Amino acid sequence: MSEALRKGLFVIVSGFSGSGKGTVLSRVFEKNKDVKFSVSATTRKPRTGEVHGVHYFFMERDEFKRLADDGGFAEYTETYGNCYGTPLSQITKSVEAGQDIILELDVKGTANLKSIFPDAVAIFLTAPSLAIVKKRLIERGTENSGEVALRIEQFKNEIKFMSFYDYLVINDDIERCADDIITIIRAEHLRRARNQMQINKIADID
Repeated sequence: MSEALRKGLFVIVSGFSGSGKGTVLSRVFEKNKDVKFSVSATTRKPRTGEVHGVHYFFMERDEFKRLADDGGFAEYTETYGNCYGTPLSQITKSVEAGQDIILELDVKGTANLKSIFPDAVAIFLTAPSLAIVKKRLIERGTENSGEVALRIEQFKNEIKFMSFYDYLVINDDIERCADDIITIIRAEHLRRARNQMQINKIADID
């Protein structure tokens, strides 16, 4: 029996602002070169150090709307006055080619994508406490006091979306947190439901 190419995993990572997602995911990609970052599109302006096509596809609102109207997004949403979307091609091409991809997404986007891709692995990353989240937001310096307060309220509202996630990872240590995400990816590849082709091969079933 010829063995078809194993499909890649589609992994969604979410987390409250100030949870350290960016830093942790950077370590994941450094530690596991087999995982690819799925670049999302957004209408917000780039932050210092962010590069178009690497961190996000930065678009004008009219351009974003045209792509959405053409069915180019697997999902899209508006958060804090800016639009965010997942280019459909980023997911389908990579997964079908056997490439594991990680997408950083908010809770509403995760709920939307899980309804379309129920096999996606959803991981929620959080700081150990609300106090630490607030401290990180203030130290980051990218939001004013009003925006920090708004994000803290969002922190509380996002708790209701936890049922859409398969795993919860606490970021109290960057290295351990990155290792936890890598372990989840490895374990997901070993799930029986993802290995029916290998089961058939062992049982010599054509």
